[in-house]
Amino acid sequence: MTIAEGVDAGVEAAVRVNQGFCIYAGCFPINVLPPPMSIIADLALTQGAKSFPAIGDGGTLGRHGIVKRRSSLGGLNRNPGLKFNNGTAWIMGDGLGAPFAVGEAADKWFDAAGKLTQARTRLEELTYSLNADQWSGDDREAFNKELGELAKQIGDAELFATIVGWSLVAGVVPLGAWPLGCSIVGVLQFANATLFYAAVASIVGNLGPSEVIYAEGLATAVTCNRSLKIGSVVLQGVLAAAAAGIVGGALFDAGQQKSHGDEDAWTDLGRATVEMAIEQGVKNLAASGIESLTPWPVDVGNRIVNPEDYLGKNNDPIQEGVDEHLGGAAEDAGNKGGDILFGEDEPDRGPYSG
Repeated sequence: MTIAEGVDAGVEAAVRVNQGFCIYAGCFPINVLPPPMSIIADLALTQGAKSFPAIGDGGTLGRHGIVKRRSSLGGLNRNPGLKFNNGTAWIMGDGLGAPFAVGEAADKWFDAAGKLTQARTRLEELTYSLNADQWSGDDREAFNKELGELAKQIGDAELFATIVGWSLVAGVVPLGAWPLGCSIVGVLQFANATLFYAAVASIVGNLGPSEVIYAEGLATAVTCNRSLKIGSVVLQGVLAAAAAGIVGGALFDAGQQKSHGDEDAWTDLGRATVEMAIEQGVKNLAASGIESLTPWPVDVGNRIVNPEDYLGKNNDPIQEGVDEHLGGAAEDAGNKGGDILFGEDEPDRGPYSG
């Protein structure tokens, strides 16, 4: 395991630990129950808590408690984008990623762009090193034109590599910040739940104080859930924008390559897209089938006994097994699909194909 993979494994472990804190704080149902049960449970418990004078009179929680929380829950339909789609513990998994691996990928794209720059510069130097005294005429003009177009194609590829690199960088920051947000929420949930459990264990005959602590903790849990859900939407939006940047860059690159003499640019892009979609689709289908046939006690037991299998570069042992044993077959299926839609793959028909 590389240093980057080790750090990414630590990032995932931090998220998993805070998911555990939220599950521990399942006394506040918003943390663990899927909709609509989490909202129903919260409203029911809130209604029951109103019977206690310390809460019902608004003295302890008047500035942020039951009334305001009931209003926010009851008014969610006015802003569907802020609905509680799932429990806090499970929202944490929505933003789980590998920021250092993404950063390494960005560095590789920047490095590729640098090498393309060097190649284009060297080509231009060699072209201009032949002066008119050494070679002139119509064939020299044709040579200059063709190599000029080739240099432009290399420049197009250089620009695309740079676009991909910066698009990946855009995803590194939110992916890296996500575990920090999860840690803040997890620690708050752990602290509030511990206070509540301790109050229930220490109070005999009068549950009023524990109900006050519960209501305060539940209000905090709702706020954490809402904040984390908004953060998840923002994170997914940033990643979607980064992906759109890469797709846009690929389309722009194909158009530029076509205009600079590569007759197969659009065909190559279409073929690559189809082959990749089929290959990944076959892998996902196989992984889903294996996962559905795996009894849940086996999966849970493996997570407990071999937690390292779920951390690191892929963090999915089933997917890793599919890649190892079925990767070749999936790639062949993708190639076959590309041949069916675009014909047999042939050498480029551009002026530099030889």
